[in-house]
Amino acid sequence: MNSAGDDMSFVSDIGPYHVFASNRGGKDFDLYYVDTTTPVRVVQLVGNVPDEAVQKSSGTHTDVVIFEDLVNVIEKVKNSDLQSAVKTIEEMDTKKAIEVVSGLETAQAISIMETVAPEKRNELLDGMEVEKAVDIIDAVSMSTAVDVISAMSDIKSVQVIEEMDSTKAFDILNQLDLSKAVSILEDMEVEKAVDVIDEFATTKAINIIDQMTAKNAAAIVNRFEETKATEIIEGVGVERAVEVLGGLDEEKATRIVDRFKAEMEQGVESGQTNGKVMAIIKTYFADQVKIKESVIFKTVYFNFNSSELLLLTRQELQLLVAFMSENKDIKIEVVGHTDTIGDWDVNLKVSHDRANEVFQFLRNNKIERERIIFYGKGPASPIALNDSEEGRQQNRRVEVILLQ
Repeated sequence: MNSAGDDMSFVSDIGPYHVFASNRGGKDFDLYYVDTTTPVRVVQLVGNVPDEAVQKSSGTHTDVVIFEDLVNVIEKVKNSDLQSAVKTIEEMDTKKAIEVVSGLETAQAISIMETVAPEKRNELLDGMEVEKAVDIIDAVSMSTAVDVISAMSDIKSVQVIEEMDSTKAFDILNQLDLSKAVSILEDMEVEKAVDVIDEFATTKAINIIDQMTAKNAAAIVNRFEETKATEIIEGVGVERAVEVLGGLDEEKATRIVDRFKAEMEQGVESGQTNGKVMAIIKTYFADQVKIKESVIFKTVYFNFNSSELLLLTRQELQLLVAFMSENKDIKIEVVGHTDTIGDWDVNLKVSHDRANEVFQFLRNNKIERERIIFYGKGPASPIALNDSEEGRQQNRRVEVILLQ
């Protein structure tokens, strides 16, 4: 029976071939020439009928089919020296060669893969079962492993990298072309990608995050320790930094932005501001206002029963002045608050005076009056319990809220 399920009849021997005929009914039949030097099992169409084997007659449909026993071929390769085994593998079609190499002991498969032509090697490993490919790639030289992964399809390379020895996988990713490394890391499980990128040198990690999609970049940075996340966000481009900040957990994004604001406020004090961080802060808040309509930009704290702006607070508010000077469509709401100690009416006046202090500071720095709303709420909106000095201190504040 042939591969199509037709019954076959032996016709004769011609040269090195057994000749079989398959009857399809009527005069339509195929002639099959089986190489007698190869055991019979698997069917493969290999080309035209050899001239010395048959003369085609009118109405005859002819194919040449070679039957090979995979088990015997594997045994033949197993028992060959390296040079002969490599030659056999290189002469096979890719699908069959994959089956043969997969059937070899790992040590021999590794030797063949390190010796076979690179293009053939890469095709074989790309088509091989993941487990076998991992065993081989884990054992070959680093340069070979990098070359193989570079040539693999993205899906297969991710599967292999995720199953490999973690140290070898890291070394491979660290040496890959940036675009290939990014493709693999974006398709990996987030936690595994985080583990890899966290081990990269800072410059490499920044380059990776800068090239990823915003969604994937944010998902990975969100899992970094806060100092590392801040360092990476400051290192990428301004647009990407803002995209990543916008994709983080809100509390984490707020803490990182507060770090940036503290850095800028210190810069204002010393006269040395970081232009890139300033651009990140301004762009981030401008975007957040468009999304949320209102965002707390700054919280200013005061001493008990006082509405006086401290020198440090005045320096900190310069960042707000710079932001509003560049974003003319932004308005702000300045809201004063107090703790619960003392008379309600007194607290209400103190909270108003606190808001007014910030208002006057902004007016003195040429921020238009019509862009500022200010008022006091007394103790009505605490953000902490008033049963401790620490809590009360948090409640003695002015919130500067950006409005679209």
